[in-house]
Formats: sequence, C-alpha cells, structure tokens
Amino acid sequence: IAQYLPLAKSLAYLGMGKRQVFFAVRLLLAFVSSFVDARFYKAVADVFSARVGRYCLVALAASAGLYEASTAFLPSTFVMHATTLAFSSCLYPARLPANDPSVLSSPSQRPFKPERLLLSTLSFAAGAVLGWPFAIILAIPFVFEQLFLRGDDMLANGKYSHWIASRWSSAIGAAFISALLGLPVLAIDTLAYGKFSFVPLNTVLYNLFSRNRGAGPELYGTEPFTYYFSNLLLNFNIFFPLALLSLCLLYTSDAADDLLCVD
Repeated sequence: IAQYLPLAKSLAYLGMGKRQVFFAVRLLLAFVSSFVDARFYKAVADVFSARVGRYCLVALAASAGLYEASTAFLPSTFVMHATTLAFSSCLYPARLPANDPSVLSSPSQRPFKPERLLLSTLSFAAGAVLGWPFAIILAIPFVFEQLFLRGDDMLANGKYSHWIASRWSSAIGAAFISALLGLPVLAIDTLAYGKFSFVPLNTVLYNLFSRNRGAGPELYGTEPFTYYFSNLLLNFNIFFPLALLSLCLLYTSDAADDLLCVD
C-alpha cells in the first residue's frame, strides 16, 4: 500500500474525498498497465516480428482476465505489472557486452540491450518482495537462460570458462542490487509489527510450512487440474485453445526442419 501513498496523500491534501482518491489510484494502475503492456508489445515485435507483435496486442486487449486485473487494488495486480515489465526485457536475447573478451561481435546479432539483465531482475524481485513472494518462480526460466544458455553470444576460442564467469558474476551483481529492495520492506514491516518481521518470508512460511488446521498449503492448490483449463479459457477465451494448438505446430515445424536437413 505504501507505494501508492504519495499519490493518495497529495490528492487528499488538495481536498479530494476518499472515493475520488481511490479511483485516482486505480487510474494510476491503468496507466502503469498500459505502459508495461506497450513495452511488452514492442519487445515481441522487435524480437519476433511486427505481425506477431500485432497478434500479441490483440490478445492483450481482448483478454478478460488481464483487463479485469489491470486496475484491481491487489498485490497480484502489482505482480502482473512487474512480471510484464520483466518479460518486456528478458524476451531480448541474453548477451554480454561486446567489450567482454570471452565473446565475439557480429553484425548479424540482434541489438544488445544493456539494461536487459538489471531491469528484468529488478522487476521480478519487485513483484516477489512488494507483491506476492511466490511470483519469483516465474523468474526461473530467465535465470536458467542467463546462467547456462549462450543466447546471442558468440564465444571466442578457449574462453568458455571466462564466459561462464562473466555470465554468473553479472547475474549475481544484478541479484544483489535487486535484493536491496527488501531493505525498505523489512524496515516498514518491523516498524508496523513492533518486532523484527519480513512479511514476504512470513507468507512463504505460513502457506507452505504451517501445520495448523485450516491454514497453510491446504488453503491453496487443492483444485482439480481441470480448474486451470476452465480458468484460462475464461480469462483468455479463444487464445487459450490456440495456445494449446501451437504446441502441435511447434512439433510439426521441428519435424519439417529435420526433413529439410535430411534432404
């Protein structure tokens, strides 16, 4: 809630009532949602193609779940915005700077985004620390790519170990900077509860490790697997079955590529 306090206090100081301030905060959420969606659309268009970007834009605009969540005054809405901002950066290929001695540069490589690693890490961390801690799971593919996959890097001869060290050191540095987001959260939680407290950690401990009846993991994740199909269909309408069909298309395209290689 504290992140919306400057806007709310400023409007209240100007004489606006509580109802007007509440809807002003939701207007702010709408602006943030539009901004991060626009960045995500541009990333899709840059990395894949303008046509795929337009498909993505239509999907974003026509998805009831995203529309409803975009202005909801909930932690999960902040997580959605932070995650969208993170993916708008991590969609770009993983790269080391051209001046790193372990990599070679080529005009055929896609554009280097120096802010990719830090912005993605900060966004994932903000979503987990300020929003909902379990959202950090969404960062696992990004972390795996950053640490182990070459992406657009072209390795110089005999520089593999140096490349690994550069990738890991840059990732650890970004993670350390992102971890600093926890300091104000720790301070506010400790002040609010009157004892040393870190609410994101308490949330994880309660939901995963609590043994009290009616608490912990039995509150969540008990729906049958069909729940996810009905939920995704409700929120994403025609795009959900199309997404499932795309898995078959990926398989057939890989098979076609194998045939072309054989020919």
